Amino acid sequence: MTDGNTTSGPTASNPGIYHGHQRHFRSGQGSVKKWSGQDYNQLKHESRSRGMLFEDPEFPASNHLLVDDNNQYIISYFGRQRFDQNSIQWLRPHEICQTMGLRQGPKMFVQDADRFDINQGEIGNCWFLAAVANLAENKKCFDRVVPRDQDFDYDYAGIFRFRFWRFGEWVEIVVDDRLPTRRGQLIYLRSVAKNEFWGALLEKAYAKLHGSYKALEGGLTIEAAVDFTGGIPEMIDLDETHMSHERIFYLMSKADSRDAFMGCALTVSFVTLRRYEIELTFDFHV
Repeated sequence: MTDGNTTSGPTASNPGIYHGHQRHFRSGQGSVKKWSGQDYNQLKHESRSRGMLFEDPEFPASNHLLVDDNNQYIISYFGRQRFDQNSIQWLRPHEICQTMGLRQGPKMFVQDADRFDINQGEIGNCWFLAAVANLAENKKCFDRVVPRDQDFDYDYAGIFRFRFWRFGEWVEIVVDDRLPTRRGQLIYLRSVAKNEFWGALLEKAYAKLHGSYKALEGGLTIEAAVDFTGGIPEMIDLDETHMSHERIFYLMSKADSRDAFMGCALTVSFVTLRRYEIELTFDFHV
């Protein structure tokens, strides 16, 4: 999947190849729509003026974002768990670090962001995390989705922003930094560095885009990759394609040379499940 800021025009030398980048949008610049009309700078200024940390009224820290439609079971990759409201606490990163007894305070980034920062939590959103792994390896796209001018330093106000491509335009989503935890530990995406929080906050913003955390259970990597790039997706079904292995490898090599996002998924048929008597929650895993 190529970048959404690529012009769609063939060249004379390569009539079927598209390249060249529009300069109209960079991290922190250009035209971007405010999701739910929330202005990051205004809300941050208001929070600091009041001397209070931001609490998002459009996506409140509520356990109904985690549970099924009947509010009986918490959505979990390991199956449904009976919902116990007292087991979930919504904590800010500095509270999480204190609960875990860390000597260091929270950081947006510990060194540079990379794919090893991404560790799946209890929800079945591996499709989303596979796209995040691609995003972390592409600095230009990453800086567009995760603006760098935010951290837990002197300017901290409990508010963060992220940008996604949605229905033909870039939208900016703001979130507060209250995250769902159990016994002081993040229950969803977490980094290897326990005081690093860009991944958990990005996941929360993406959950807000979809309406809840539970809406992230199950999906396609290609969908999240479009949301991160605005690119044009292409899917190849290895069971149905007539292309040779050499041709597929050639296409992948060309895509990689142009910094395209790539992913793969394994499907599990009902017949296979019955044959091996394996009970799985999801149809595929990335």
